[in-house]
Order: sequence, then C-alpha cells, then structure tokens
Amino acid sequence: MKFTANYHPHSAVFAQMSKDGLQEFHEGFLSNVPYCLDELFRRVWQSPEFLRWQADFSAASLTGLVRWLRTALRIVDRAGCEGPLPLAGQQLESSSGVDFTDESRQLIVAAGMYYGEVMVRQSAGVRWEQSLRSRKDADFGQAVISGDVVRPINPVRVLTSVAFGLMNGTESDDGLRCAFSFWQENIAGSREAIAKGTKDGDECQ
Repeated sequence: MKFTANYHPHSAVFAQMSKDGLQEFHEGFLSNVPYCLDELFRRVWQSPEFLRWQADFSAASLTGLVRWLRTALRIVDRAGCEGPLPLAGQQLESSSGVDFTDESRQLIVAAGMYYGEVMVRQSAGVRWEQSLRSRKDADFGQAVISGDVVRPINPVRVLTSVAFGLMNGTESDDGLRCAFSFWQENIAGSREAIAKGTKDGDECQ
C-alpha cells in the first residue's frame, strides 16, 4: 500500500496488507518524513503568533506544537459542516459523528512524525521501525519508535489521541510534553537522555 499523508492509525487495513504492501508503506513513510515536516513547519510559521516557535526537536517544543494544533485543526460533522476545535477548556456538545478533515489528518500525521523525531533525537538507542510482530497488534504494519525501549510506541497514534483530546476538551497544551517525559523514564540505559529531556521543560504535574 502506498503511503498517504492522512492515513488513520486505527485502520484495520494494515492487518490485511501483503508483505510487499507493508514494505511499500513503510518505505513511503520514512521517505516522506522530511517533506511532511517541512510542510508542517511552513504551516506553523504562517501563523503570526507562532513565528517564534522553535522546531528544534526539544521536549519544550512539543507544548507550542500542541497549542498550534488547537488553532489549526478543523473538524467536520456528518452533514459536512466544517469548524474549528473548541477553545481551551471547552468541549463540543456532542462529538458523535464528528471527525477531522482530510487536511487536518495530514497535520496530525506530520505532528506524529515530529514527535517521533523528538524521541529519536533526544534519546540514544531508539529508531523508527515497522511493527511486524503480530497482525493482532494494534500497531502492526505501522511506523513505531523502537530499539532501546521497554516497548515500542506509535507516535502517529499518540498524536491522533492528542487531537481527539483537543476536540473533546480533555487534552492540555502541555500534555504531550509530559507524555514524552514519562516515556523517557522507560528508556533502558539512557540516563543522560532522561536528564536532558527534564531540562527542556518544567516538571510535569
């Protein structure tokens, strides 16, 4: 299956893909990371209030990214009506039948790629891999951060959860950075990286 920039990590299609299809998707994912990130950065810096956002792959940069997503993501209901996400601290009257637009899904995937790159660049011994252990795994066929970790993690799935949290009012601007700090504490033999990650932001509550 060819990589598409607005794929859904919860899709069952991965479990049905052939070996060649899985390889094609993963190669497409990895080769598109720099292009998707360039487009993400361009979109962020188009917003005047985010001109100073530092795309430096630090833990601290994750807070600004989530703040921007809150302003950039668009949702659509069953009738095809589009709108922005609720303001911080607010939530939709009902999220039934509401989803993200295709363009917003592209932003979510790109933000997931950025989150994955933060993990790789801030933590020694971790890397992008394709999850192929079992077709019953939720992340089977998808790009995950693996290597020197207790268990692999799917950054695009994480950002999809963050996005829906922003939609229903349960996600804070700092939640992703705190999730990253929690993840770093589970990296085997990487205390230096853990200490570096803690310096990048305030202590999570």
